[in-house]
Amino acid sequence: MRASTGERIWVAVLVERGFVSEIEAYRDEASARRREQAWRRRMNPDYDETGLCDVIVNESRMKHRSHRLRSEAQDTSSRVSRVCTRRSRT
Repeated sequence: MRASTGERIWVAVLVERGFVSEIEAYRDEASARRREQAWRRRMNPDYDETGLCDVIVNESRMKHRSHRLRSEAQDTSSRVSRVCTRRSRT
């Protein structure tokens, strides 16, 4: 696998009752973890989940993909969500 030259961002995801309700991106892991912890304090552990994952943003590829179709963007987001670490409050 090639080494990446892009910028790393951290994405925090909140799923409430099976639906993604909030997605936030951060430049550093500590800020993303703090947001995830804040969500976990107020979420219902029986129905809700949080996830945190890192994403490498490659500027050269973003220029070519800026006009993607909406369905392609949704397919990409579902692939990213499978990679994210899921956490539920227990």
